[in-house]
Amino acid sequence: MCNPETILSRENKDGTVTKYEIGHPTEVSQYLWELYSQHVQTVMQIAGGDDLIVFHLGDLTQGNRFGNELISNAIADQFIIAEYNLIPWFLYKNLIAMEIFKGTIAHNFGMGTSDTVTEGYLSRRFPHHKIEALWHGLFNHRGLTMDVAHHGPPIGKRNWLIGNEARYYLKSLIKDEIDHGGVPPRLILRGHRHTLAKETISMFVKDKEIEVTLISLPSYCGFGEYTQQITLHFPFVTNGMVVFEVLDGQIHKTHFLIQTLDIRTRKEI
Repeated sequence: MCNPETILSRENKDGTVTKYEIGHPTEVSQYLWELYSQHVQTVMQIAGGDDLIVFHLGDLTQGNRFGNELISNAIADQFIIAEYNLIPWFLYKNLIAMEIFKGTIAHNFGMGTSDTVTEGYLSRRFPHHKIEALWHGLFNHRGLTMDVAHHGPPIGKRNWLIGNEARYYLKSLIKDEIDHGGVPPRLILRGHRHTLAKETISMFVKDKEIEVTLISLPSYCGFGEYTQQITLHFPFVTNGMVVFEVLDGQIHKTHFLIQTLDIRTRKEI
């Protein structure tokens, strides 16, 4: 995905520097950007002037492992593209924080480089906003506790297995928290798998019911050559985000802003 208003620069043969807007490199890029922009606007409408916190669950850039899918060969351009992709959120006047989670070495050049550099770019552009890059966060927002990180459980290799591993992963996290004397967070968010899944577990601890929800989020990526390989040519791709309305320390309402495409080529022969 790429913001078509992204401004890159190139040095000409006479030493002068030309700046240009990148536009839409591909039809898929245009589709993803229009869908993302629509979803950002919907989030702002849902917020309706209330405070807004944005969690980006990582892999802001393509990285250098899959170079055949790059828009530009310049590594620096990837950071600029990442910056411009996030700028639309700052048009909302009550954005109070943006948390960027460090993703995988294949995409971030190692040690969370893309995420850290993008944090710096955005902080210079929007110095009065709270912007930070981190690996794993445990947040308390007005009584709602949230555990957020990039890497999460596999979703399931067969349709009837979807969510099984996520459920065991969630149950293990809950028990780990209790065993270490803590209170499990109400919400756990994970990325990485590019697939939407939701699992909720409730149990009684010391005569008190606790309920924890895990959501694995989709992405705003298309299917590249590597994705086709590891998914064994799964024909559907889902893109989108999830929005939570928080009221009095509870999730008042959850909005799934998603869209699924069948990416098979249809032919009459």
